[in-house]
Amino acid sequence: MRMKINIDVNKLIDNSISIQEYLFCSFISNKEIELMTEYMSLFNFIISKGQLDNLIRDGFIVQLTPGDFTMNSLKVTDRFQAISEINEEKAIQELKDAYPKRTISGKRVGLQADPFKWQTKYLAIIKKDKDLHEKVLECIELEKKHRAKNGQDDYWALLTTYVNNKRWEVYMEDVGNLSVGSEDKFSTDI
Repeated sequence: MRMKINIDVNKLIDNSISIQEYLFCSFISNKEIELMTEYMSLFNFIISKGQLDNLIRDGFIVQLTPGDFTMNSLKVTDRFQAISEINEEKAIQELKDAYPKRTISGKRVGLQADPFKWQTKYLAIIKKDKDLHEKVLECIELEKKHRAKNGQDDYWALLTTYVNNKRWEVYMEDVGNLSVGSEDKFSTDI
């Protein structure tokens, strides 16, 4: 599994947190222990006891069990979450850009009934899991390809319905197993 993170260097400077410390906190935040272990091994990435102490002192992480520095005993704080916020406007625009506007036959696909409602709901969903937004975009691409391949491109739900019913979940398992360009099998449940 891979993890994408956006880094606002100005926020790092303003909060006196290094890229290495930010990356470490991101691994904790996303519960990516295996990926962190792989990264640490590959790039000789080490967080010193001093850096951990600084992250705790500066309020970026907390220890759930005092004296225990294992990954499962560390949790990021709201202070860290604040500097790693999703760009909401960009996330909504990326979702709208990814969702089809027309079917293969040229039929127009409706985007929204009440944009404020679905956008608010979508942002609430992805704030709980910051990687989810990227996965949703990948799911849309997989669904487009699957529908085109199987001649099911004539009907797409309103984007409002897509968000309200979390229709990306049908393709979520495939996102972890396939790349968008792959010709492998897709989920057949729609």
